[in-house]
Parts: sequence; structure tokens; C-alpha cells
Amino acid sequence: MKQLGNQAFAAGIAAVLLLMASNALADEIQTFDLVATTASMPYGQPASFYDASGQIVIDTTTGVIDAINLDFANASAVSTYPPDTFYGPWGPAPDDFIDISEGWSGLYGDGVYDLEILLPVDSLAGYAGGLICSTENPCPGGAGSFFLIGESYGYYTSGTLELSPEPSSLLLAITGALGIGAALRQKRAKSSC
Repeated sequence: MKQLGNQAFAAGIAAVLLLMASNALADEIQTFDLVATTASMPYGQPASFYDASGQIVIDTTTGVIDAINLDFANASAVSTYPPDTFYGPWGPAPDDFIDISEGWSGLYGDGVYDLEILLPVDSLAGYAGGLICSTENPCPGGAGSFFLIGESYGYYTSGTLELSPEPSSLLLAITGALGIGAALRQKRAKSSC
């Protein structure tokens, strides 16, 4: 039984070390999940039709965006036009913001569709997520995240860009919990004998 306890302890230490290594890597490349909601739409669509969702991958050491994959919640984009872009910061620090953009064409014909996400920060280095600029949480000067459909604008009422849970971290946490549970069950079984 003592050997089992030592094995469980060693497994726990190994899991902690792996988790720490995973987090160290995660400090450099982070994936953020976007949720943006709006209250009114052009063309008579329901309020949720142009809600935005997707992921933005950021190197939080350098502040560089590695990938953007955004979309309207109820409409699939056909092609990218123009290429995904990253602008900013805009305005004088510390009252400035960063603009992340992704555009499409061919969603409902020949129009251009552009999704703009504004973040109330002056750099993405060390970015940990939070509220996006919106009508409820405007950037300095009243700037808010918005979408462009042809020549019609819609502004997002609220939204967040939050860290996405890492599968490796979740797997380690689940494995550790299962190991501890098994060790406790064996200990209880032995004590009841």
C-alpha cells in the first residue's frame, strides 16, 4: 500500500510539472473565444442574426495575432476579402484601443461583409482577455465593435474575448482528479477491511 501511495504522489508531482510546462507555453500563444451580441440589425433580421463568434490566436509575448477565425453566428462566410487584418493602437495611450478585422465577400451576393472587434488596450503583449469595445463598454471616444454589411453598419451591444480552455490542461486536470479519486477509494477499501 505504501508503494501505491508513493506512486500516486509521484504521478501527482508529474502532473503538476506537466501542467506548469503547458502554462509556460500558453503564456506565449493563447487562443481567445469571441462572443459579441447586438440589439438591432439591418434588413429586418432578428437581433441575434449578426451576433459574432469565433477565435483569435494571439502571441501574448510579442502581441502579434497569429490567426483570426471569426464569423456571424447565423450566417457562414463564403470567402475572405480582404485578408484578415490587425490595426492599432488608435489614440493616445493609455486611452487607446486595438482594432481586429476580418472581412468576407459573397455572403448574400456581391456585397462586402466586415467584422470589426475593438479591444480597449494599447498592446496585445500580455493580453489576458476581457470585454470588447461596444455600446455598453465603449472605447475612448465612444468607439465600439461593429460589423459592415455592404454600406450598412451595425454596432455590438456587448461582448467578450476570453481565454479558451486548453485541451491539454483540461486533460491533465481530469487525469489528476481521477488518480486522486482512485487512491482515496483504495485507501477507504483497505481501512474498511
